[in-house]
Amino acid sequence: MFKVEEGIKKAAVKTVIYGPEGIGKSTLASQFPDPLFIDTEGSTKQLDVKRLKRPSSFNEMIQMIDWVKKEKNCATLIIDTADWAQNLVEEAVKQENNIESIESLGYGKGYVYAREKMGHLLDKLTDVQDVGINVVLTAHAEIRTFEDPAEMGAYDRYELKLTKRGNANVAALVKEWSDMLLFLAYDVISVKADEDGKTFKGQGGKRVIHTDHKPAWDAKNRFGLKPTLPLKYESIAHVVPDMRDRPQATTPTPAETEDPFADRVVEKEPTQEQEAVMKDLENQVLPKELTDLMQASDITADEIRAVMGVRGHYPINTPFENISQKSPEYFRGGLVANWDGVVQVVESIRENPEQLIELYRKVGADNPEEAVNKLDIKKGAK
Repeated sequence: MFKVEEGIKKAAVKTVIYGPEGIGKSTLASQFPDPLFIDTEGSTKQLDVKRLKRPSSFNEMIQMIDWVKKEKNCATLIIDTADWAQNLVEEAVKQENNIESIESLGYGKGYVYAREKMGHLLDKLTDVQDVGINVVLTAHAEIRTFEDPAEMGAYDRYELKLTKRGNANVAALVKEWSDMLLFLAYDVISVKADEDGKTFKGQGGKRVIHTDHKPAWDAKNRFGLKPTLPLKYESIAHVVPDMRDRPQATTPTPAETEDPFADRVVEKEPTQEQEAVMKDLENQVLPKELTDLMQASDITADEIRAVMGVRGHYPINTPFENISQKSPEYFRGGLVANWDGVVQVVESIRENPEQLIELYRKVGADNPEEAVNKLDIKKGAK
């Protein structure tokens, strides 16, 4: 049997805020309840807000979102900005397909794959909303000339600065996903510049929020907001809930591990141990995208070597330097782009590190058992 529900149901909201550079997108987002930024473009340095470090890969960004969903350590999660997040998406597509350009696949396939990944990102953000956390995407705007002979001919309109290619239309996907699509702009009016009324010039410049669709811009809302509002958070505050009063189970169980991103919030300084780990990783030839994922997943360099051996990609004792010189694309295309698979192999190695003994025998190690014992393998950890 099914239960029928009636009335308005309080729920977190999904908001997209877009507009020209410097209009105040990040500032408006920062006034949402208890915000936490995933700053993909480094644009929040002048704001006194909580933020996670700039993600260096699509997989790391997904890990951050999953972590926020699990920890529920904010009332609003903000991705700043969506168009820079799309850059990470396209970079992931290139790495997975070992191509230099997203157009290299031909027939627009690269853009289709990118749209699928962007859909996965939006699904993850919806999961965050489902646990009572508001989600905000900021984005830049771009101007496109629109031909509409049925109405007023050609005119300029503002749109999301996201891909709009046919069946790979990321902009349409983001608009459909949102509960509110808010366009921030300057309210400019035309006044006569001569007595004959033949010449006009723009005056004004007051910043406003547009909440309804017009020929000159995309916007929408599901809350009956006025079409144009002053650009201040109070204009929309009444439709943005703060769900922090919802009861939440926060008692950790013994099986839970330490927060992988706990050291990345700006209020917390990294410990000496964490700094030593990062220094050790940075001294390697591994790319930053990989070392960021390793730190977030608490995976050691030796465990990465073990993964390469178990998968048969390289002998287990191959120096990273050799791989970097001969196949530099391996770290991004073979590991970063397939990080979930890497984590699964690491977990199997931690459960049974003895499987590495045979790999050391194959490379002629004098004492394979001792070689495995010397590896930095987090036995039993998950």
